[in-house]
Amino acid sequence: MHHAVNPDSETRDALLSYVQKFEKDYPADHRSADLLAEVASLYDDQPKQKRELLNEAFQNADSDETKQRINDDLKRLDMLGKPLDLKFDSAQGDAVDIASFRGKVVLVYFFAAWSSPSVQGLVEVKGIEDQFPKAKFQVIGISLDKTKEGMQALTTKAGLKDVPIFFDGKGWESPLVRSLGINALPTVWLVDPQGNLRVLNAVNNTESLIRELMREDQ
Repeated sequence: MHHAVNPDSETRDALLSYVQKFEKDYPADHRSADLLAEVASLYDDQPKQKRELLNEAFQNADSDETKQRINDDLKRLDMLGKPLDLKFDSAQGDAVDIASFRGKVVLVYFFAAWSSPSVQGLVEVKGIEDQFPKAKFQVIGISLDKTKEGMQALTTKAGLKDVPIFFDGKGWESPLVRSLGINALPTVWLVDPQGNLRVLNAVNNTESLIRELMREDQ
C-alpha cells in the first residue's frame, strides 16, 4: 500500500476490498484500524467516503497513537473547503496572514531537514514557484525543524530564502502544527484565491491542480 502512489480507482477499490476482507476475517486484529486509515488516504478526492473509512478505523483502533493519527486526519478533512486561518511571525521577522494573499493560489508546504522526501520536495517547490506569476501564486513554508540555522540553510540552498517560513523549533509538538492536524511530511496544501483550503494532498500533479484553481478564478 505504501508503494501505491496515485493508484487508479480500480486498484484503490481493490485495496479497500482487501482491507475490508482482512477486517472481516480477523476482527480482533488491531492492524485493521491502521490499514483502514492508510487506505483512507487514497480517497482524498472523495471526502465523504474518506470520512466514513476514518470513522470506521477509529472505532477499531486500540492504541492512542492510531487514534491520534485518525483524529489528525479528520481534523484536516474538517478544514477542507473552508477559509484557512493561518497567521504567524515568519522566521524572517515578518507578520504573515494568509488572508493577505487573497487573489492568489497559495501553496503551503510542510517540511523538515530530517525528512528526506520533504527536502527533495523543496527543490520541486522552487521549480513550481518559478512557473507562475507572483501576482497569482504564493508559497508559504511550515518548518518542523528543531534548529533555525538548519532550516535556513535548507531553504537558502533550495532558493526559497524569500518565502515566508513558519518556525518555532518544536517540531511535531508545535501548537500551530498540532492545530492543523499535520502528521506526515511532506504535506502540500493548496488554498484557492478566495482563501479556502481546497487540496489537502497536492504532492502529486501539483502544477495541474494549481492551474485548475487559477482557471476557476477567471
